[in-house]
Amino acid sequence: MAMTPSVVVTDRLSDLPDDLLLNILSNLPTHFSVRLSVLSRRFRHLWATVPSVDLECYECSLHGKFKSLCESVFAGRDSSVALVRLRLHCGVCGFHSGILSPWLSRALRHIDLHLPTGNILSLFPVILRLECLESLSISLSGEWNTRYVLPLPVPATCRLRRLKSLHLYGFRAIGELLEGIAASCPALKDVKLVPMKMNSLNLCSPSLRSLYLDCDSDEPLHLRLLCPSLEFLHFESPARLVRHYQLDSPALRSAVIKFGNIHHKHVVSVGDVIRSVANVSELLIHLTESEDIMSRPNEVHVLVDQYLSLPKFSNLKRLDVTACFTEKNVVDLISFLQHTPVLDSLNLTHEVPPLCKTASMKKNSASKLPWSTRGDVFASFTNLGVENKKKEVVKLLSQRVKGRAKAILFKRREPQKLSSRDYYKLTRRLSL
Repeated sequence: MAMTPSVVVTDRLSDLPDDLLLNILSNLPTHFSVRLSVLSRRFRHLWATVPSVDLECYECSLHGKFKSLCESVFAGRDSSVALVRLRLHCGVCGFHSGILSPWLSRALRHIDLHLPTGNILSLFPVILRLECLESLSISLSGEWNTRYVLPLPVPATCRLRRLKSLHLYGFRAIGELLEGIAASCPALKDVKLVPMKMNSLNLCSPSLRSLYLDCDSDEPLHLRLLCPSLEFLHFESPARLVRHYQLDSPALRSAVIKFGNIHHKHVVSVGDVIRSVANVSELLIHLTESEDIMSRPNEVHVLVDQYLSLPKFSNLKRLDVTACFTEKNVVDLISFLQHTPVLDSLNLTHEVPPLCKTASMKKNSASKLPWSTRGDVFASFTNLGVENKKKEVVKLLSQRVKGRAKAILFKRREPQKLSSRDYYKLTRRLSL
């Protein structure tokens, strides 16, 4: 009887050097590092020297256990090893911030916290004094209507000279706070505010390259952005909030503009925002119209188009638009395409307004995109830089326009200066 060859099992994990193991474990949740300690004697105390702590709990029933786990982890760590990365997510169960105080040292570079408001208030002044900090992400846990906090003062000792990334979630009235932090961070490159609940922001940062703003407030927004190095902008807001808007970013290359519940009196403000990003090469526009805007005559939109006087988007190569593509909006799109000489890619997505109640409104909101699209919802056109390709697309879109809208389309080909009488009619109808 033939003997089966014995299988030799090699422990390749134990052959790895400690430095490589620590590098791998630093990118995994802490409980994985603790579990590794039961495999062999060599790994028994390895978790205590990992330069990162990653703990997470969102269940109220585990409040006591999670608190004990945090205390055990921080008590068992090797105090001679600096903590470089800290990620602590604790939902509505609460957390004792005093556990973290001994570990908020100068070696801490990356912080990601999701904690109740009280813990953030006690830790925030300490965090703003960490000179080695490179990335900071803070999210307030709790209910939507209770997690917003009052403005936090910027300590006089705030010296975040290495901070590159700042993400804040769930704060309110943080305009002065953000302005103070930006003034103390010469290396700041990435800022994200979701949702931004405040009425003014005057942000001046020479180094900022990426800005993500999601506005959700009860008061009008006064926004002034002086960021000469800004390359990417994401601006999302209900249209009613935008009152005073100024953007000075000559290096801007990509922008995402999202406006919801657009009424006629908001059209000019929305147009000002779109005009401010005329130098981008990639533009995504998402517009959700209100119930009121669909009941107005098309002549109002002609006045708006002339009043806005669309600039020439000379660098725009990719355009993505999500809107309700009625005859009016197809006319607006064709007028927009006439200002994009180097456009190469065009993606259109039809979205029905959420407040279409009557049958006539639903009929007016029906998609006017070309029938050749997938389910008459999405249309994509590429290689528009090829000779006559964009003319074919414009011709295809024009075939979806009939009657009065078509007459408006041909009238728009030669923009005229807005007369004083038309300007009076425009301001009266838009309630300016």
